[in-house]
Amino acid sequence: MSEQGPKIQYERTDADLKAVTKVGVGIAVLATVVALALLPILKGMASRQSREDAPPAPIAGFDPARQAPEPRLQGEPFGDWLALKARQEAQLTSYGWVDEDKGVTRIPIDRAMKMVLERGLPARAAGGEAAPAASPAPASPAPSPAPGAHR
Repeated sequence: MSEQGPKIQYERTDADLKAVTKVGVGIAVLATVVALALLPILKGMASRQSREDAPPAPIAGFDPARQAPEPRLQGEPFGDWLALKARQEAQLTSYGWVDEDKGVTRIPIDRAMKMVLERGLPARAAGGEAAPAASPAPASPAPSPAPGAHR
C-alpha cells in the first residue's frame, strides 16, 4: 500500500471557466463601446455649457490687487475679524463694568469657572424656586475693575 493516502478529487461541474471568461470579456467590450459612444455627447454638452454660461464674477480669484465691485462694505475682512477676536479675548480675560450704575461687573472667565467650582451651582427646590448653593467656600477678594474698562 502507498503512503500517499486517498486521492482527493475536486468538483468540476460547479462553474464553467470558459463561459465565465466569455461573459467577463463581453461586459468589458460593452462598457468600452458605451464609453466611446458617450464621448461625443459629453464633448457637445461641455462646449454648449461654455457658450451659454455667464462669465465668472469679477471678485473670483485671489489677486490681492483685485477689489470687489462697489459698494465695498468691508475693506479688510480678515483684519476686521482679527480685531473682533482681540476684543472678545480682552473681554473674556479682564475685569470691567457691565453696568456701573447698577453695580454689575464682569470678571475673567477663568476666575468665574473657579468660583463656580468652589461654590457650586444653585439647585431648584421642590417648590420650583432656586435654592442657595450648598456651603459656599470663601472666595478671595477680586481686584477692583480697571478704570475706563467697558464691555
